[in-house]
Amino acid sequence: EPAGIKYYDLDTFEGGPGSWDDWSGRNYNDPVVARSPFCGMWSLHMRDTAYGGSWGRNFEGGSGLEPGQTSSGFDTKAFPFMCMAYRVPPDTLANMLIYVNISGWR
Repeated sequence: EPAGIKYYDLDTFEGGPGSWDDWSGRNYNDPVVARSPFCGMWSLHMRDTAYGGSWGRNFEGGSGLEPGQTSSGFDTKAFPFMCMAYRVPPDTLANMLIYVNISGWR
């Protein structure tokens, strides 16, 4: 972690399959940590060819929390940026849900 930079959640997947930053399934699909990363040695793979898109959960309520995280989420004043690096194959269907405190899932 670079000096002076605070993260609410940093998932590198470098611990490999089953490590602390491995995501869990949501709905019917459980993403896997596998080789072929954007950088490093491991990456998260969302794989779904049957139901119209990939699903996975990083943290949701009390599920998947890491040290320092709470079930109420994080304050965007303290953590104003969300950064990600994805390799997305052509024709991929992907979904991202973000829970907004005043209006629910968006």
